[in-house]
Amino acid sequence: MRDQIKEAADANGRSMNAEIVHRLRQSLGIDQSPSEGFTPVKDEVADLASKADQMGSQADAITHTMDKLHSIIHGLQVTLKELEVEREYHRRQQTNHEDLVNRKYHERTEQGD
Repeated sequence: MRDQIKEAADANGRSMNAEIVHRLRQSLGIDQSPSEGFTPVKDEVADLASKADQMGSQADAITHTMDKLHSIIHGLQVTLKELEVEREYHRRQQTNHEDLVNRKYHERTEQGD
């Protein structure tokens, strides 16, 4: 009997154990397609793969948005530096003007004495 199972297994491309299980299923009238039991798993794997692709696309979109925001922030930082330089320039101009006004005032008051 072992030799017959071995021959049948070899002919069907199965191990002896798989051949025995196949024969038992056949004799008991159990569905012979074990891959059908994997259909929900296959569907779930396909669903997860689809979700992973969507998440990858979303991650790419987020990365693109973050790159844009980084560029905007950099531009704002440059503008802020430029405004700080301009403010300092105007502060110096104002100080120089105030000094000039004070000198002229003192010159006039000294001339009037």
